[in-house]
Amino acid sequence: MLGRLRRIPLTILCLLCAIHFVRYWILPGRDGLWIDEAGTFWTIAADWKGLWERTAIHPNSRIYGASLLAWTHLAGTSETALRLPSWLAALGAIAALSWFLRSRLGEGVVWTVAVAGLVSPEISFFGLDARPYAFAILFVVLSLIACSRVRREMNWRNAACWVVSAGLLVNTHPVVSLALCGQLAWLAWSVDWRDWTLRRAIGLAGMLAGLAAAAAPEAIRLRAILFGPNPSALPRGVSLVTELTPVFPPSIIGPAAVAALSLLALRRWRRTPLDDHARQVLGLGLATICAAAGLIAAYSQATGANLFLPRYLIAIYPGYILVLCALLAKWTDHCGRLWFAAIYAGATLAASVWFQGWAPHHADADWRGAMASVREWEAGRGAPLLLETGLVEGMREREFDDPKWSEFLVAPAVYYRHSGPTYALPYLTGPVHEPGVEAVLNRVGGTRFAAVVYAAEDNPSSYIRAIAELRGPPRLLGRFRRLEAYGFDPP
Repeated sequence: MLGRLRRIPLTILCLLCAIHFVRYWILPGRDGLWIDEAGTFWTIAADWKGLWERTAIHPNSRIYGASLLAWTHLAGTSETALRLPSWLAALGAIAALSWFLRSRLGEGVVWTVAVAGLVSPEISFFGLDARPYAFAILFVVLSLIACSRVRREMNWRNAACWVVSAGLLVNTHPVVSLALCGQLAWLAWSVDWRDWTLRRAIGLAGMLAGLAAAAAPEAIRLRAILFGPNPSALPRGVSLVTELTPVFPPSIIGPAAVAALSLLALRRWRRTPLDDHARQVLGLGLATICAAAGLIAAYSQATGANLFLPRYLIAIYPGYILVLCALLAKWTDHCGRLWFAAIYAGATLAASVWFQGWAPHHADADWRGAMASVREWEAGRGAPLLLETGLVEGMREREFDDPKWSEFLVAPAVYYRHSGPTYALPYLTGPVHEPGVEAVLNRVGGTRFAAVVYAAEDNPSSYIRAIAELRGPPRLLGRFRRLEAYGFDPP
């Protein structure tokens, strides 16, 4: 009877995980690059010298760019090749976290970790993104494991593992590495200092010194970018009241609540003592969440820089999984964990299909389709193209005339090439255009040209209306999710 009760949720789990894996981890990878991924390609589009120079003016991770450039020498620069390293890193993070928690919390927890990772729209998105965020998740997980090992036994090997994983995290994404503060706070809180020897204290000081040394090159690079002679402008304005979703993602909280209530109804929720392993996992998870969310929220509120975004809070996802598994270790047995994971996966699938349909996309934009329509319209005649690129790092009016930035500002055209020259439209903030639209139109003179802009039903582009007032009615070349392409004949 017990074996049958385990086989039922296990069968359901395997089926749901297979569906989620295809929907979230395979199908969206067929989509074209979006603007930030095209910016990644820009950093590696030249050579090693170009990578060094471009990452000196753009805060894209230099260590990630070097790894990706080396990888593309072997695998090419297709969308699949650019995304595959992130895909492997995200799956590696899930596997490492599964191994770690199984050794601490016992059997059954592996399915919870696998399901929580595989069905997460956020983790799968970063796993199919040609950007460094999946590697940041991986290094968060590895640093969590290393920190736990340091707590169990302070020796040079465990300390070195933490320094290496934490240093890689800092160099991959400095903002995400704020989660390391939670690890250090948890370590200081959980260790009985009365048992610490001078050797252990020296070891902890060595860990901090090693992390500082590993972080120094990245700190110097970012300081030159953000506060140098041509400083970068961060997006301004943040309201914590309206930005709480990244801290309490409904893709985690909602399905977990549904699964917990279902276990109560099925009478599979049993209270058991919380052993030392589960307490340590729970504390480490809570410390990670608080550090990742609290420090970023405090910095955003103090400076007005909008860092309170999902991509900067990805460290909370491993933290959530730690907390979830620790609570399951207390409240369920092996069979109950299987049922929890099965219901959790089912609830997530139902919500995803409801909001996204059966075939979710990787990103809203479709530069591949838009640029193809422009090439067809050009018919080899090389007409100029005006491109609303989005300017990833904020409002960079000064870079429009800076040759170092010219290709970055038109990054989609760098990857999805067309026949003619490309010009970046000024950054758009609401219905107000920054100065420069007329200057861009003067560059194309009296020739025919195309324009690709962001547009949606609830957010129509005002660029085309402004251009049409100066150059006459446009010809719609096609709509591609959140992109529209237009052709303009000579006046």
